[in-house]
Amino acid sequence: MLVFDAADVGEPNLGYIAENRALQMALLAAFAEAGGHVESAPLGALVIGQDDVQVSTPQGTLRARLVVGADGAQSALRTAAGLTVDMRPYGQTAIVANVATMRPHESTAWQRFMRDGTLAFLPLADGTSSIVWSADDARAADLVSLNDAAFATQLDRASDLALGQTRLLSGRLSFPLTRLAAQRYVAQRVALIGDAAHVVHPLAGQGVNLGLLDAAALAQQVKAAVAVHEDPGALRVLRAYERWRKSEVAAMAMSIDTFDRLLAHGAGPIARLAQRGLSWVNASQELRRFFIRRALGLSGELPEAAR
Repeated sequence: MLVFDAADVGEPNLGYIAENRALQMALLAAFAEAGGHVESAPLGALVIGQDDVQVSTPQGTLRARLVVGADGAQSALRTAAGLTVDMRPYGQTAIVANVATMRPHESTAWQRFMRDGTLAFLPLADGTSSIVWSADDARAADLVSLNDAAFATQLDRASDLALGQTRLLSGRLSFPLTRLAAQRYVAQRVALIGDAAHVVHPLAGQGVNLGLLDAAALAQQVKAAVAVHEDPGALRVLRAYERWRKSEVAAMAMSIDTFDRLLAHGAGPIARLAQRGLSWVNASQELRRFFIRRALGLSGELPEAAR
C-alpha cells in the first residue's frame, strides 16, 4: 500500500475534487468579468492570414491575431488548422458514477490497481464519492450491462470493501480511453491547449491540471510578446509555448502510462519489481515528496501563475 499525505509537503491538502460543470461555469464567469464575450456558435471555417486569423460561424466572421483551440479531444479547430494527432487506444473503458459508502471517506482519495484495470474513489464535499473504474473493454462491457444492484455488488468486490458497502446515487457514464498527442501544438496564429493537444489516462487525475498549466503557460508567452510589441500570433512566439508544454506533458504521460502498464496490467518479473517498488516509495519521505509535488504541479518548469 502506498500512502500520500499533504503533510509530507507542507500543504493543507493534496487537491480538490470539482465537478466539471461547476468548474466550467466558474471559468466562464471569470472570463466575462474580465471583459470577454461568449459567442455560442459552431466553427464553420478557419482562414489563417499573414496579419490575422478569421473564424467563420453561422453568426458571422470573427478576426483576431491568435485563436486558441480549447475545444476538447475532438477539436474542430485542430482539424481546421490541419494539426494532426497520434492516437492509441488503451483497450480500456472508464465507468464514472457517484456512490454512497457505508464508511466515511475522511476526505481521502482511494485507488486500487487490479490486473484488469484501476478503481478510484474520489471524495466529494457532501460525503459521497465519485468513482472512476478504468476496466479492460470486455470487463467494462459486462459491468455496464448490469443493473444497479449487481453493479454495486461487483464494485464492493473490486474495492474489497475499503469504504464498506456502496450504493449507486447516479447513473453510470462510460467512455473508451485513448491516449492522444497532437504532433504539433501550434501553427501560425493557432495554439492548442488541454484535451485538444493531449489526452492522458485518468488514473492519476492529471488531465485538467495539465490543461490549466497549458493555459497559464500560453498566457504568459502571449503577455510577454505583447509587452515588447511582438505579434502574439507569430509562429516564433507560439513555438516557445509548444516546446515548453510538449516536453512537460510528454514526461507526465509517460509516467502515467508506466503506472498503468506495470501496476494495473503488469505481469512477469518487471511488473512484480514495480509493484514491490510501491513499498520502497512508501518507506522514503523524499520519494513521496517527489511524486506528490509532481502530481500537484509544484515542480517542473511552471508558469508564473502556478507558482
